[in-house]
Amino acid sequence: MWAFWKAPLVLLSFVPVVLAFLSHPLRLPELDAVIEADVLRRVPHRILENCSPGYQITPAPDGETVFINCVRKLARFEKRDGRWTETASYDPHGEWDEAAFDFEAHRAYLYIGGDRRMETIDLDTMTAVRSMELDENVFRPRHTGIYQAIDEDSNRLFLGENNGLVAALRTDDLSKIAGRLAVPEDDTVWRVLFAESRNELYVLAEHALLVLDGDDLSVRRRADFTDAAVDMLLDESSGSVFVSFPAAMRVHRYDAATFENLERFPAPAAVRALAVDHARQWLVMASYNGVVSVREVRTRRLIKRFRVPPIVRRIALFPENGTMIVTSGKNPALEVNYADFDPPFDLTDLMLRWSERAFRFFSLSHGSDGHQRGLEGRGP
Repeated sequence: MWAFWKAPLVLLSFVPVVLAFLSHPLRLPELDAVIEADVLRRVPHRILENCSPGYQITPAPDGETVFINCVRKLARFEKRDGRWTETASYDPHGEWDEAAFDFEAHRAYLYIGGDRRMETIDLDTMTAVRSMELDENVFRPRHTGIYQAIDEDSNRLFLGENNGLVAALRTDDLSKIAGRLAVPEDDTVWRVLFAESRNELYVLAEHALLVLDGDDLSVRRRADFTDAAVDMLLDESSGSVFVSFPAAMRVHRYDAATFENLERFPAPAAVRALAVDHARQWLVMASYNGVVSVREVRTRRLIKRFRVPPIVRRIALFPENGTMIVTSGKNPALEVNYADFDPPFDLTDLMLRWSERAFRFFSLSHGSDGHQRGLEGRGP
């Protein structure tokens, strides 16, 4: 027979469960996404001056230089006295989204969508060494949102337009190698990445992930999505592709060769930017709202959560010193220490951890496979 004092303890144990339902009643399994940015502690940071807002982040191979798309300029930052300092920049006088970097040749390629102009930039002097208008037969986009990738070994430049047009060009004369409409007009391309080891171009659209042959852009394989995707990370060292689904609040890891769905990671609501710390085996996920969630790649175990300013666009990790750069569509670019920062005690976070354990126990005891798959991060 239970002692009289056990009843209040049993009732108290269900308080976190009730709070979880009240705070986010629409989705039971993804409890990681319940925490909003305003209840998490903000990580200490350093501002990268003169880069607000920011977008694409491209670290150089030396680890001491990084190039950032800061509004309408391409800025070069170098590590000096422990801080990122802007040392040079280039203004192409036009709207552009992403640049493609050939670090072996010390060149960057910027496509100015408004007048179909390709700028070739010397990364040492940050000046234009060539400005060429692309003929309509080479690349005729219907949208100014252009994403780029490059094959440094074969001197090929790949362009992907929001509305689905993909083209491969030679970097020496910008002549056309191949072109195709990769996705239907009602879909949207968000990212293109090139895998040199496979000679494959990965094209992420809102509802599909395609792999195109690097030579003729023919489709090698395709995976269709029910939920809308917004960003991807190609990890050639593990042969994986990570895709973020902001509305579904999860990140999927696919086998790059077969598109087998290997893992599903619970993610913050509106998850966007992704990065992998190979040294620590961490997956870092940053949301549009400013929530950063860090999980182990192998076990999906939650390591930590914290927040940065909202409207996150991209993140880039520097595992050697445990820092990362975060760009925002509204706020200055920041450097934060994601590895050593230990978030202080957070009652809300603790309650949600209790809730997750309670739901897992409830699912196991009642044989609820659906709930269990969601909590463990598996499933399609």
